Amino acid sequence: IETAEEAAQAVRLTRYPGAGGDGLRGVAGAVRAAAYGMRRDYVQNANAQIATIVQIESARAVDNIEQIAATPGIDCLFIGPADLAASLGHLGDPKHPEVVAAIARVAEVAHRANVATGIFAMDALGARQYRAEGFRFIALAADVMWMLRATRQALQEVRSCAAFHCRHWRSPRSGQPSRRRCRRMRRRLSRPRARTPRRAITGRWLGARP
Repeated sequence: IETAEEAAQAVRLTRYPGAGGDGLRGVAGAVRAAAYGMRRDYVQNANAQIATIVQIESARAVDNIEQIAATPGIDCLFIGPADLAASLGHLGDPKHPEVVAAIARVAEVAHRANVATGIFAMDALGARQYRAEGFRFIALAADVMWMLRATRQALQEVRSCAAFHCRHWRSPRSGQPSRRRCRRMRRRLSRPRARTPRRAITGRWLGARP
């Protein structure tokens, strides 16, 4: 959302027609919000229960933030720091002072307009900081980021376990720890495994010389 007109249109798209309003939302009773048809009174009460959250992700939206926050029906201003930083000319740097100042301005205007504020946080530290600044709707990371962190942690545990067993390998001749095998294992764990070209594999199966 970048203007008050777009904010008003967003509100209309979340409201059903009637009840003195000019909503544009299509009427459907078998949706998830209506418990797939189990809630018979959903259509009649939906307009009073809906929360409209608009995203502030551009410099133009920040310039028009007073008018957007004052739009009837807007319940929350949600900030996307990465896109906002790119729009302000600081791609990949959401911590730039200009971006931080823009975020603070949106939060201040929303507070004066009695509108909730939301934001995306990359980690728990950022989430705690935003909460201290007055944000109450905080999206913490993303599912892909959580899976990536868990995968890295599991991989690190496997590598640590392999290194532990490496230190306890002993030479069959002397009975002493085998440093050569340890170094070989560490190199193997630290470098990506090279794949044999398919042509070479085919040649070997056919009995051809490399």
